[in-house]
Amino acid sequence: MRGAAARDSGAGTSSASGVHVVQRGENLYRIAMSHGMTLQELASLNRLSAPYTIYPGQELRVSGSAPAPTRTASRDTDGEITPPSRLTEPGRDAAPPPARVETASPPPPPPPPPPPPPARAADAPGFVWPHRGEVLAGFGPQDGGRRSDGVKIAARVGDPVNVAADGEVVYAGNELQGYGELVLVRHEGGWVTAYAHNSVLRVSVGQQVRQGEMIAEAGSSGAADRPQLHFEIRRGVTPVDPAQHLPRR
Repeated sequence: MRGAAARDSGAGTSSASGVHVVQRGENLYRIAMSHGMTLQELASLNRLSAPYTIYPGQELRVSGSAPAPTRTASRDTDGEITPPSRLTEPGRDAAPPPARVETASPPPPPPPPPPPPPARAADAPGFVWPHRGEVLAGFGPQDGGRRSDGVKIAARVGDPVNVAADGEVVYAGNELQGYGELVLVRHEGGWVTAYAHNSVLRVSVGQQVRQGEMIAEAGSSGAADRPQLHFEIRRGVTPVDPAQHLPRR
């Protein structure tokens, strides 16, 4: 069964609380620009690292400022979207300043509430390996200055990919660049697991799954150079080393 796309729910931003709820089809560049922020500011505020993976329903901290003026994105030589510099309209003289009116200064707005604390390691579910293949690459820095937010596990096309813990499917599709056919599962305590490069998805958004249940068939979709499973564990939006939470082999 092919994975269904995440549910659309319209605008998902609460400026008063400084939180933006990610909607289907959004990316980090668009969200940053809509709140008058740079990509780097938004990524740093939410402790995100390249390739800035986000998913529908995820809550991001934002500045809470009014949306920035509309700008047109351009593409760099690597195909990534980069925000352009601000543009000013030529040929217009500045309007004269309005007459000053003495009014009492309004009180400053209250600060936004602090974000909820991230899940503690002690709260982690008892994760199990989603596939028993050889580990091709671990978590963290890689050759060529790249970084992996998870582990890469060798597989054959069609091998079963099993969910690492009980949870709810919050994404099943192929809209995140480089990840191919991807499943995201949310677990108790704010934990999320990701399963990428599949050939076939066996679950849909909103489905409840049990630990060890088959959710996909392994493959080489997306940017994979061979059949494999890319597996991530995240506390909220922060990637953690899966080796710290999986049983020893």
